[in-house]
Amino acid sequence: MTERVYVGNLSETTTAQEIEGLFTQVGTVVSVKLVTDHKTGKCRGFGFVTIEETELAQAMVEKFNGHDFQGKALKVEIAQAKAPETSESTGRNNRPRGKSSTNGGARQPQPRREAVSSTSQDTPSGIDPRWAALLAVKEKLELTKV
Repeated sequence: MTERVYVGNLSETTTAQEIEGLFTQVGTVVSVKLVTDHKTGKCRGFGFVTIEETELAQAMVEKFNGHDFQGKALKVEIAQAKAPETSESTGRNNRPRGKSSTNGGARQPQPRREAVSSTSQDTPSGIDPRWAALLAVKEKLELTKV
């Protein structure tokens, strides 16, 4: 059964071939996947090495964790299994991606409001329709005062 090993603290100039060359010192490497920036194509500082055997993966962790590689101390550990995908796209810690946790950062469409004219000449009574209800209440209060 294969095992994935996380390799972190890599330089942005690190290549998959360099990592494979390093890890083959301990045993056979099935594959190397460095996570790269999609715009620049440079390494984002971490990647994964797939190994044939669990025992071999553990030996690689013991040998290379803290190992100086290209002037940086590598962080090497057994990779955690991916969390199962849900119907909602999630990011780290299974929280929805985006700015808001309620809708994933997507803006909700707002209902369209009808345009209301602010001039009093548009209505037969000459009263701005936005204030008509308030004025009706005011008139009733004035009638009850007398």
